[in-house]
This record gives sequence, C-alpha cells and structure tokens, in this order.
Amino acid sequence: MTGLWAAEPWPTISLHDLPEALKQEWFKLAPDMTPANQCATAFDSTTDLRPMSFDCSIYIKISNEGARRAMRYCKTARQRKGIRAPCWLIAH
Repeated sequence: MTGLWAAEPWPTISLHDLPEALKQEWFKLAPDMTPANQCATAFDSTTDLRPMSFDCSIYIKISNEGARRAMRYCKTARQRKGIRAPCWLIAH
C-alpha cells in the first residue's frame, strides 16, 4: 500500500483501530479482496452502528482507482447518514 499515497494522500486508519462491527464486515469481504481493493470507513461512535459507513471498492485492478472509489463511496454515505467524522482508508 505504500505506492498508493504518492498520488493522493488520504488519511488512513489501521484495521486494528476499527470498531468491532466494522472489523467483522472487513473480515467477511477479505477472502474476495486483492491488494488493489480498498475499503474506506467513517464513524462517529464505536458502539452505535447507525453513524457508521463502511464502503469498499472490490474487483478493481488498479489500487489508486480502488482507493478513489472507496473514498467517494464513503463520502457519499457519510453525507447521507450525517456522519461528522472524516472518511479514512483502511490500512490492512
């Protein structure tokens, strides 16, 4: 994932720092993901599931495009759900 940040420096969050509900979602998708696939998240609470967004771009062959799409999906969901926290790419 190191080459990803050269084009657009998005904030990241470690998989280990995610709320448990979001970790579970990531582990459900992990078997189908390739290194080019990216997920983004935003959450205001670590316990209340309503203000959480978890969006992935899978079946993508280029990592930068996967990151851009995941962040775009997350930002759209963040606005729709009224989440105040920013979106982060999940570093795994």
